[in-house]
Amino acid sequence: FKKYKKIKTKLYKLFISSFIVFLLTYFLKKTLIIFFNDWVLIGRNNWILIFIFSYLIQSLKFLLKNSIKKDTCIYLVGDEMQIKLFKKYIHSVTELKNIVIKNFTNYEKDEYSFKTIILLGNSVENFYDNYSHLISEKSEIITASNWCEKNLQRIPNEYLSINDFDFNILFNRSQEINWRIKRLGDIFISLLLLVITSPLIIFFSILIKIEDKGPIFYSQIRTGLYGNKFNIIKLRSMIQNSEREGAVWAKSKDPRVTKIGKFIRKTRIDELPQLWSVFIGDMSLIGPRPERPEIDKILIKEIRFYNYRNTIRPGLSGWAQVNYKYGASIMDSKNKFSYEVFYLIKINIKKELNFFNHFL
Repeated sequence: FKKYKKIKTKLYKLFISSFIVFLLTYFLKKTLIIFFNDWVLIGRNNWILIFIFSYLIQSLKFLLKNSIKKDTCIYLVGDEMQIKLFKKYIHSVTELKNIVIKNFTNYEKDEYSFKTIILLGNSVENFYDNYSHLISEKSEIITASNWCEKNLQRIPNEYLSINDFDFNILFNRSQEINWRIKRLGDIFISLLLLVITSPLIIFFSILIKIEDKGPIFYSQIRTGLYGNKFNIIKLRSMIQNSEREGAVWAKSKDPRVTKIGKFIRKTRIDELPQLWSVFIGDMSLIGPRPERPEIDKILIKEIRFYNYRNTIRPGLSGWAQVNYKYGASIMDSKNKFSYEVFYLIKINIKKELNFFNHFL
C-alpha cells in the first residue's frame, strides 16, 4: 500500500510540474511569436518535451534533496538500547531515511555541515554539564520528546516526563474565557450538524430495523471529564446481545458486525447520534475519544500519564483518529495516546478556538 502511495505522489507531482511547464511554454510561445513568427519550437503541442522537462525538474529536486541529506548527521546521546529504539522513529520519517545516524561517542566536530544532537532518556542533565560548549556550534540540540513533537506530531510514552504536563489546565483563569468560547462553538456546530445529518440518521435507522428487527440505537457507558461516567448513543452496528461475556475491544473484521453495520462503521455514520452528547456537554467536537471504564482501568495501569486525557472533555474526533488506524489492543492504545498527548500538551487551545471564533 505504501509503495502505491509513493507512486501516486510522484505521478501527482509530475502532473503538477507538467502543467506548470505547459503554462510557461504556452505563454512563452505567445510572447516570442510576436518577434520570431513561427520559429519558436517550444509550444503547447510539444507534450513529450514538456513531460521530459518536468521529469528532469523532479529528478533534479531529488538529487538536490539527497545531496543535502548526505551532508547532515544525527547524533544520538544515550545507551545502546535507547539508541536502537529511537532509530526506528527516525527511519519512520520518510525525509530522513538516507540520513547519517551516529552514536555521540563518535562525535566528529567538522565532518558535517549541520548536526542534530538528540538527547535520550536521562542524558539531558549530564550532557549540558559536559558539552555545553557545543551550543555555540552549528548544531541543533534537542530532547527526544521535542524531536518527536517536531517530526512525528506525536510524543511516544517513553519520552514523556512529569514536567511535560500542566495539571491545572482547566483552572487557569486566563484560559477560562477560551473554554467558554469553545463550549459555545460545540453547542452551535453540534446542533447545526444534527439538523443537517438527521435525514441520514433516519434513513440508516430504518435499514438497521429492517435487517434484524432489533433496536436502532445502542447505549454505552464511557469515561468523561474528570473520570465522570456518561452514556453515549450510537446507531447499532453489531448483532443484538453482542457483549454477553463482557466488554471487549472491537476488531477490524469483527464477526459481530452486521451488514449495515460494516458500512456505517466504515463511514463513521454510527457516531452521528453522539452529536447530542456534544450538545448537552458530555463531549466536545474535538478531543480524545472516550473509552469504556472497564478498558480504562487496564490502560491506566499499562500506560503512564494515561489519566491526563481526562482533564478535558472527550471528543467526537481527535488528532489520534486522524493519524492512527482503528485500535484494538494495549499497543494500539499506547500509540493513540502518543497523538492525544501531543494534542493536549502542544496544541494550544487558543489555536483550536480560531475556528470557532468565526461563528461567534
